[in-house]
Amino acid sequence: MLAAWVPLGLALFGGGVVAALLRRHGWSWQASWPYVLAMAPAVGFGLASLGFFFWVFAGFHPPGAWTLMGLMLGLALVLVGPVHGRQRSGLEDGSEGIVQPLFKVRPGWRLTWQDVIVALLVLVTLGLVVFSFFPMQEFQPFGFYDAVAIWNVRAFFLFRSQGDLGELYADLKFGHPDYPLLLPGTLAAQYSLLGREDVAIPQVTGLLFALSACLALALLVARYSALPAAVSAAVLIAVTPCFWRWLYAQYADLPLAYLLLLATLTLASQLEAPTRRLPATLAGFCFGLLTWIKNEGLVLAFLLAVSLVLVLLVTRDLRREWLQRGVWFGIGALPVLTALGLFKMFWSPQNETGMFLQGAIAKVLTWERWWIIIRALFAELNPVTGIAAWGLLWPFVIVAGVIFWRQRRAVGRPHLMISAMVVLAWATWFTIYLCTPADLEWHLGSSLKRLMLQLAPLTLAWSLLGVGRADEESRA
Repeated sequence: MLAAWVPLGLALFGGGVVAALLRRHGWSWQASWPYVLAMAPAVGFGLASLGFFFWVFAGFHPPGAWTLMGLMLGLALVLVGPVHGRQRSGLEDGSEGIVQPLFKVRPGWRLTWQDVIVALLVLVTLGLVVFSFFPMQEFQPFGFYDAVAIWNVRAFFLFRSQGDLGELYADLKFGHPDYPLLLPGTLAAQYSLLGREDVAIPQVTGLLFALSACLALALLVARYSALPAAVSAAVLIAVTPCFWRWLYAQYADLPLAYLLLLATLTLASQLEAPTRRLPATLAGFCFGLLTWIKNEGLVLAFLLAVSLVLVLLVTRDLRREWLQRGVWFGIGALPVLTALGLFKMFWSPQNETGMFLQGAIAKVLTWERWWIIIRALFAELNPVTGIAAWGLLWPFVIVAGVIFWRQRRAVGRPHLMISAMVVLAWATWFTIYLCTPADLEWHLGSSLKRLMLQLAPLTLAWSLLGVGRADEESRA
């Protein structure tokens, strides 16, 4: 039982960092608590993995508990410490105002039976996820194949190292040694904090990632839509069979989907009015964490940056203020991107990018490959053949995407950025399958569901943007 408190403690530490950062930028607790809850695991686990990596990269043995806590505190100060004088009011342009709470209790509000039903639905859904998780984990305590062969084995590898990781990494030939180290790094850091390895640590870490993904999805929808739409999105993704399957599997795809939501949320907020923007340093850190989880995260982070730049160019918003915000964004991203750069340059063996590019043009022009991919996608999206894996998720997304197109337009520039991101991400995954050097049928069968899961929460959020809340506060 003691081991289960280690990831909870890291999440609590991450929540404290987010709360302190928002407070220094003028946010009240009433306005910041939803963001603290949603971002706490990402920030806590991210800081732990970074502190552990920097220490062992320097050639030392894995850090002890006190050393690691000191490293995490130092990295946290990098995020919380630098605040420009004009940002202390929460407004990066120096104007007056306060950050408005996302959830408000209207004067004269009374509890209704609809509110009770919604609350019970959320509690029952989350309760089923939590209480079914640990019995399922008894059968595969360290997850399915990728979790064992890549993430958990890599965590043992880091925790048991003797300061010679650079040489050992150069000899690795299996288990995607070029994948970044957020997951194995945070697991190894937690083993260091506990002083031993324990199966409860990867299990509780995965559960916190999954629950926080539901919160992050609800938070993203709630910023631009009515609260019932946000609750519906969180419940729908939580009852999706694929969500449960990969939660039990302890794969990195669900944490990746969670970090994609956070990076999108914080970046999209930069396109809003000053009183609604999240701190640029927090946006930079979430963006960096997306690159630190998997190689797919690097691609998605690049697409997010492209989406933001496209919106700025289309709306002709090239003010000097973006340079100032870019500096704060860079400060937040710097620790993660530094770790990623060191890992890729000195530890990571050559990846498979060159293999993908070989013969890519010929593969793209092979129409049979297009048909195979389209047929596989249709089988997943079809409510008849895909219901066992996805439930009603994709029919809901398709119907909502068609019905609520006018409401999405009312959201303004954040809608443009999120829409561009969704289109670019799906098109990129389609192109990856077109160019894959592996057998196409095998590649689709082994990874299509997981890659769709990475994009499913963000795509669901996109379909509900602006629903029931087309007021001026939602406009950019």
